[in-house]
Amino acid sequence: MPKRNLQLKNKNEKYSSVEKDFIQDVLVCIKETGKLAPTELYVLDKLRIAYNLSEERSRQLIFGTIKKYNAEKNELLYKDAISACLLDCGYLTTTERYLLEKLRIALNISEQKAYSLEKDSDWNIL
Repeated sequence: MPKRNLQLKNKNEKYSSVEKDFIQDVLVCIKETGKLAPTELYVLDKLRIAYNLSEERSRQLIFGTIKKYNAEKNELLYKDAISACLLDCGYLTTTERYLLEKLRIALNISEQKAYSLEKDSDWNIL
């Protein structure tokens, strides 16, 4: 059984201990693909019952967890792409900027978030 050491940062929401456990269960399932297999959904539903969570609340926790997980994963992909581009010469070419902008849009990262990621990068490119 995989260790439950994954976490999502969520500053504004408070969860009960049962909800935190359920979120960790979802994270273990989506770690590889970012999605839930039908069998995983089936077992999560059984866990929902065991945890005494409503169907609606479990749905909210599942969709919220997947959305946050994928957003964080996309941000890491974007930061990795920036680093890869900068490894060659230490600055971004016009073509690399163009490609990074296309990647930002494809990953559904806002301009503000992209700016923040670039600003916080180890390369300090802004």
